[in-house]
Amino acid sequence: MRAVATLTLALAAACSGGGKAGGTFAVPRPTRASTLEQQAEKTVAPGRLHAPSPARMFSGTASALGELTRYCVGSTCEESDPHTPTYLPGAAGTFVLFTIGETPLDARAEVRGRPSERPATVTLTPGSLMVFNHGLLQGRYLVDLFVRWKGSEARWRFGLNVR
Repeated sequence: MRAVATLTLALAAACSGGGKAGGTFAVPRPTRASTLEQQAEKTVAPGRLHAPSPARMFSGTASALGELTRYCVGSTCEESDPHTPTYLPGAAGTFVLFTIGETPLDARAEVRGRPSERPATVTLTPGSLMVFNHGLLQGRYLVDLFVRWKGSEARWRFGLNVR
């Protein structure tokens, strides 16, 4: 519990943004419309949809492709169970960059220490290159990049080892 509180405090401090909207926390609350939308989704086997361009995370001079764990076009979705990602090394107090091919309408990063933990969510400024000033303390973290375009959305999984 203490680790979750420390993670939350670190993310809040790092992403306060001085009143700018680019680094604010977004607490996910299902609305009636989003709940109805999720119930109407149709899941198909992986490979049935034309996947978006890959997402990559840069930490210092290291980089890794993300694992596409969810991709939806309209109400048709492909999902796969995430595997253990490659953990990129990172220093405390630094930032990472995400790159994707097409600029999204919305983007956010979800950070957790273990897959079973509830993630801390940080809203990112959408772009083909997005800065994530994580402010994380020493530890290994799972970082999910979630983006939404008009009519589609995707989620990639990354690993970050902060030293």
